Amino acid sequence: MTITEAPHGTGEAAVESYREAVAGCSAADRDYAGDVAQRLVDMVKSFSAIKARIHGSASPEGYDSSLLLKLAHHGPMRASDLAERMCADPSTVSRQVAGMVKAGLVERQADPDDGRASILVPTASGQARVDQMVQMRGQIFAPLVADWSAEDRAVFTRLLTEFVHGLSSNIEAVKNVAAELVQPAPSNAQGSTA
Repeated sequence: MTITEAPHGTGEAAVESYREAVAGCSAADRDYAGDVAQRLVDMVKSFSAIKARIHGSASPEGYDSSLLLKLAHHGPMRASDLAERMCADPSTVSRQVAGMVKAGLVERQADPDDGRASILVPTASGQARVDQMVQMRGQIFAPLVADWSAEDRAVFTRLLTEFVHGLSSNIEAVKNVAAELVQPAPSNAQGSTA
């Protein structure tokens, strides 16, 4: 079963389907995926280094700009939903949301579906900051793709989009299976050594 055939979500059926997909992959698939994962890790480290150079060790406003970008991209949502989308600790996101509210980049509004709760909405200043960050990213990374053909750009964008969608659609199953894989193997109850 390929992951595109597996059920998405957070339930045990999704986790079991992901386990089956992991078991069904060939050694060549695993080697290739390991190579891709290493390249992604290297990319994340590079992005982190760039971000640290721009903002220092922490944003002066006390928030991670990726929260504002995610909120602007996906639309108004509760802080708990933002934390889930960011795969981040809710208390950390709550503190960073407070920084965005204080900076005037986000406002809390009543949730139209549940008046007891609030949703986070980018302000005009917040949207302007997002637009500035997106434009800056384009300027910074344009030289890296400037000599790519239109076809190469389209293929890269399509495949990267598919990869990110597959990961985000299956994030809970991936986290569960990854946690299982890193657990030490149970020791033999008989006490024998291999």
